[in-house]
This record gives sequence, C-alpha cells and structure tokens, in this order.
Amino acid sequence: LGSEPLRNTDLPFKLFMARSGVSASAVGQHIDCPAEVWNSISIHLRPREFLQLSGVATGFFDERGQRALWREFCIAEGFAWVAESSIAEIGEESPSRGPQAPSGCRRVSPRTGRQHGLASGPEINWRRCFQANALANRQIGRLFARVRIREVELRVPVSAGAGGDSRVSKEHEWLNEHGWQHPSVLKSAVQKLLDPSPMPFRFRQLIAGRPGLLIKRARCSVGEGPASAIVECPMSWSQTDGTLWQLPPHREPQEERVNGRSEVWPKSGDLVPGPYPWSCRGWLVEVVAKRPRVRQSQCSRGIDSTPIEDMTTVRRWLEVGRQSRSRNLTLGDLCLELTLLLPALGFHGDCDVLPESIWRPGCPVQCPCFQLQLHEDLLWTQGERLHLREVVLPKGGKVILFSRDTARPPKACAPQGAKRPFRSCSSSSLGELPAMQKTFTSNSTTVTTTSCSTAAETCGRTVDASPPRERTETTSGDVVPHSKHLLLSSNGVRQLEFHPSRPGTMMVGRKDGVIAILDHEKDMQTHSMDIGVNPILGISWLHTHPEWAVVGTAHSGTTCMVRYDENKPGCMEQVRLEPFAKLSSLSVSCTDDLFMASGFCQDVALYDTATGRRLRMLYGLHQHFINISRFSNTSPHVFATASFDCSCKVWDLREPMTGCRPVSTFTTDTLNVMCCFSPDDKNILCSGVGAALQQFSLSHRAPDESVVRRFSVPTVNASTNYRRSLYLADGATIATVSTQESVLRLYKTEVPGRATGLIDFRGMLSRRCGWSAEDLQAEEYVQSVRSHPSDPSVLAALLSTSDPHPESFVSMVNLGA
Repeated sequence: LGSEPLRNTDLPFKLFMARSGVSASAVGQHIDCPAEVWNSISIHLRPREFLQLSGVATGFFDERGQRALWREFCIAEGFAWVAESSIAEIGEESPSRGPQAPSGCRRVSPRTGRQHGLASGPEINWRRCFQANALANRQIGRLFARVRIREVELRVPVSAGAGGDSRVSKEHEWLNEHGWQHPSVLKSAVQKLLDPSPMPFRFRQLIAGRPGLLIKRARCSVGEGPASAIVECPMSWSQTDGTLWQLPPHREPQEERVNGRSEVWPKSGDLVPGPYPWSCRGWLVEVVAKRPRVRQSQCSRGIDSTPIEDMTTVRRWLEVGRQSRSRNLTLGDLCLELTLLLPALGFHGDCDVLPESIWRPGCPVQCPCFQLQLHEDLLWTQGERLHLREVVLPKGGKVILFSRDTARPPKACAPQGAKRPFRSCSSSSLGELPAMQKTFTSNSTTVTTTSCSTAAETCGRTVDASPPRERTETTSGDVVPHSKHLLLSSNGVRQLEFHPSRPGTMMVGRKDGVIAILDHEKDMQTHSMDIGVNPILGISWLHTHPEWAVVGTAHSGTTCMVRYDENKPGCMEQVRLEPFAKLSSLSVSCTDDLFMASGFCQDVALYDTATGRRLRMLYGLHQHFINISRFSNTSPHVFATASFDCSCKVWDLREPMTGCRPVSTFTTDTLNVMCCFSPDDKNILCSGVGAALQQFSLSHRAPDESVVRRFSVPTVNASTNYRRSLYLADGATIATVSTQESVLRLYKTEVPGRATGLIDFRGMLSRRCGWSAEDLQAEEYVQSVRSHPSDPSVLAALLSTSDPHPESFVSMVNLGA
C-alpha cells in the first residue's frame, strides 16, 4: 500500500487501524503519505480517536493542521464559536489620528493581534481549551465565563472563589455567590488556554456586540450564555513607557495596569440587588467624524489646481467623565468632551457641538438643555456610536452636529447550544457527536402516522411522518412534516418564553401566579416561585444576564425581576419593583438597560433595569388600550406598540416623545392583538382579529400600500377569534394561531406570502385528560405561540380549552422531523 497512491479504499483501512489501537510504526508501514493528507483524513475521527492517534504518531500531523483540527473540535462540542466581529474591527484607530506609540515600543497589528516584525501575540491553545472544557463538564457546579478573543468566543472554566476575596466583606461574599468573580480569576483562567506570551491584555465589557468599560468583575455562571467580556490587546508596550491600548484609557496608571487595580467599594449597602449590583463611572463612546478633504487632481495635461472636495472618515474612541458616576454626567459634559476632541478629528476647535434632530436631519435640536442627564433623560447606553459632521446654519456660522447610532449587530441564526457535527460523508464517522437536528425525548411510545387528524397518540406525543412532498405550491390545508408532544410539566401555563441563549430552558407563568423554569428537552421543572395570585402575563428574559428575567402579573400589575441559579435547583430570587396596574406585556431592550410595561391603558411605563426604578411614564401614545409593546432586536431605543385603536406605532427614545409624533404609524385592518419585529428589524408583523395578518416594511418613514403585505389566512366568522403571530428564527417563515382554531399555520414572508402548510393539534388535550375527542374537538384552541430564538425548526404552542375549568399545556413542535 505504501508504494501506491492513497485510494478511497484505504480510508476504511486507516480508520480500522486507528480505532484498533495499532502502533504508529505499524500504521506507517502500511500508509505513507504527507501530513496534509493525514490532516484531511483526521477530520473524520472523533476527538478521542484523534487524541489517541496523535499521541502515538506525532509525525503524522503538522502543527498548523493539529491547531486547526482542535479548533474544529472545540466549535463542534460547543466550547467555542465564531463571533460577529473582533475588538480590532470594533476599535481600530485611524492610522493618521490614532494614538502614537513612542519609539522603542513593540507594536502590534490591531487587526491580527500580531507584533510587527516580532513573534505573534497570545494565541489560543485549542487542544488545551478542548481538554479543560471537557474535564470541566464532568464537574458538577463548575462555573464558566464567556470571553471573546479576536474573532472567536471561548467558554472558559473558572474555579469559584479562586480570587481569595470571598471573606473580605459581605459585599464581596454576595458578589461571589451571584457569580461575580474578581478579574484576576478570569485572567488566570484565560491564560491557561493561551500559549505563553509576554504580551499583556485586559478585559472589557461586551454588551450586545459592542465594547464597554473595563470590567470591574467577571460574570460567571453554570449554564450557557452570551460572551460578557472581550480581550483587548495593546497597540504597543515596553517596560519603560508602559502600554498603549487600543481603546481609552490608552494609558493606565501604574496601580491599574492589566486589571490588577485594587477595588475601592462604596460603603456597605451601596450594592443594588439585581443584574447590575454597582454603578459605573463614565461612558465609552465611538466618534465617527466625516469632514471634507481637499486634494489635487491630476489630468493628462498636467496638474489641475481646482480643489476636488470629498469626504474622509476618522474614527476615535472617547471615554466621557471617567472619574464621575455615569448617572451624574450631562449633555453639557458630553459636548465639552467632544469639543476638546475636534482638533484631533480635523475640525476647527472654535465650533459649537450640538445634537442633531431626528425629525429634521441637518438641523440641531431646538433649544437643547445641556443639563439633561445622559442616563435618565437621554437614556444613554455604553458603546454608542456618534456621527459628527460640520454644517452651515441658515443664519450663518458653522456648527458640529452629532447623531446617535445605537444599532447592535443582529444575532446569527443557528441552533443554540447545538453541537456541530464534523464534516463527514457517513454517519458512522461522527461517532459520539450528536446530530445537528434536535429531537424531543419522552418516556412515551412514538406512533408513526400519515396525518394529524388520524394519528394515534400516546401520552400526548405525535409524530407526523408523511412522505416528503415535492416542492410545489402548497395550500393552506397541507400538513407540514413535523413532530410534536405535550410538556406534562407545563400544566396550567398562561405565558411562556424560550431562553435566548440556554438550550432546553424555558420560563413559564401559570394562572395561579407561579413562575417556573422548565427543561423542555427533559420535560421537567427545575425552579419555581410564587409571584402573586393573578395569572402571569408578562415574561421577558434579559439578553446579557442569562440568569435574570422580568415578570409581571395581570390585574394587580405586580412586577419583579427574578433570578434562578442552576447550581441551586428549586429556589429562585426576586426583586420587587413598582407595579403597573392592568399589565399585559413586558419587554426588555437588547442591551438590558431598559424594560417597559404596557397594559389595558393608553400609556407605557419605562424602567431602569439596573436600579429597578421607574424612569418615566409615556402618556397618551394611543387612543385605546395598548395590548402589547416590543423593543426592537438591534436597537435599544426603538420599540413598537400595538393598540386596540387599529394602529401600530414605532417610537424612538432618543428624541423627546409625544403621542402625536411616532417615527412611523401603521393602520391595521382590525384591532391589534400582537406585534413583533423581524429578526433583522426590517419589517414588523401585526395580527388582530379573524384573518387580520399584515406585515409592514420599516424601510420607509411614510408607509404606503407598496410596503404593506397581507397574508391570505382562512376566515373564521367569530368576533373573538384573536390572532397571534410571529417570525421564526430565520425570519423567512411566519407562524400564526388564533383562539377559535386548533391549528398553527405557516407562511413564507416573501411575496406573495404563500402558505407552506399547517400543524393540527386537535385531540391532544382531550386524550391527555381522558375525554372523548368528539366532545372536545370544537373547544380546544391554540392560545399563544412562541418561536425558538435561534433554531427556526423549533416552536412552542400553548394549548387550552374553553370549558369553565380549562386545561392548558405547552406543546413542543419540531418542524421537518
């Protein structure tokens, strides 16, 4: 075999030799090929097999191939994942205006993290990362931090209390119990996953894809969650001149270098129970300046002295009020800091800096009040981007206007928590790796049927295994391939929400005022807490703090923030907030700075998530009750309200709000029951009574019929046929249900919004309760629906009955199964 070219028939032989534990010399005697070929072949092995083979045959694989393969293993097992952007792409300075490094310093490329002319900076040791995470999975209660390093996000095993400060004070003990570890603990844990390097690094907050201030504490937890810290490498460093960092503060005092600064905590009792225990100092702002540039143009006849004016862009990062509390900084403080930065941006330093009006682009805000607080009045967020430009006023004179860009990168649509399989041509080579496609486990028997109407079910589980149909236009009556089953642990549920980042986790609110955490993959309840006596109507998870959520009850409007700990099954914590009477909806912004409450009134309440205090009431936004309000997915200041006055309005908190000045107003066919943004925030979906299901485009300020799309939903003649609809995770499909039907309908969002089929739930509750299907088929209905936040094939439908003592259960649905 060694004298012949490697053929396809040699691959099974090689796999057999490797899995049989044959020595390296024996394998080498049979197959002699370059390391690149071994790298390609080894992608078919499981991690354990590759570790065994590389341990006895080190010469088979080159170092680069091993590093790339271990990286694939980490991504496949969920120990790492590719991020949307790196700190270099976020914080890269303008070459001409950025901070200059002194001579003699070692410079680092901001994009690659490598030193110019020197050895590379800190590199991830992917094999060590895989081994550390695999070992930590076997330890019960082990904490993990999520850190972004360049273009990847790592799950970092952390030893609880390793910083040794748990007994310093009650404040430190409380922080450690709630997963807030000292930065030195995170630094030590990250260094174990890196190759040795003299390059220093420090940690910054990572808030919905944008960098924030230097971390004061590292957030760790048992379950999954988004990356909360980002590793920042320096632009240059030396022993004499210190370190020059990419983002401010570019220079740190000696006592604050490399996150080794001593923590100076306020007096006892200053920590606030909640997701943000302490107050921050300063605001991190990215400044993007566009200014005219004059250059000389060359023509064929020589040099033309006529100036050609175009625009050049300069980017700088600014830390406003580093020594002051963030809540005390005003608009005047921000404008003063920007004025001092104007010469570095290429503007004249004698110009005034004013905020630009959203309603009148190119004009300053009329009569700006410089005493407005950035946090409470302007609702500022960390990492905002300010666009600066010079304009000439109608009455003469020049001013510098800045506009706020608070958009965050959209989330990637991928099965959350799912382990990606290796690139393999056969299922046998995947070995222990689970498949990409989710399946629902149950102790019940699975019965295969050809349609939902004639399916036999056992303990609430149904699998529709109809033969695959050809890809043709389907009618509204076609049943899509799917599997579904009832969650027996969800009895009495009135509201539900998938966790945005933890696989298998769902929060439900029951009719008796109890909230519970369910593992919907195992069909079991893990945590619960009594909130009140009224049904739970409002549930909204926090995005950057995976253990926290906001919940509210009907009628009394009891509102509180709740926390659960996977290390402590059963018990939960709560922080009571100011109630909102007749509450029907809660929504948290994408950065977790704000949340709002609406209900059976014409007003909306805005809360500060950090303090739990109500910031303001937004009065008279509609002419009738506001049934639902929703923040957008990528902007923390844009939200929508849907009302019984047959209108849906989009608002922007960056501009003073009045009821008559929304950003957009959409007139709907009926009163509105539900509205939601598409995953990319380009469209908004409104559903009302009967067949009212409309999609509006947000690309135009003044909507017309060309940007309104109606879906051909079958009509049910009932004035109480309330419809609820939403997008699936990929944004390409819409799921809609109504309270007079027991089916879920699916539609494509592209023109003309064709129906892809339906899912029938008739008989699921009747068989569960032991009643005859003939007696209760007409009384069963789908009360609500929720889509998985990242997996477009997973849905949850809330089924209920219309009898005086209604039963209600959650049915999990897996499309395509």
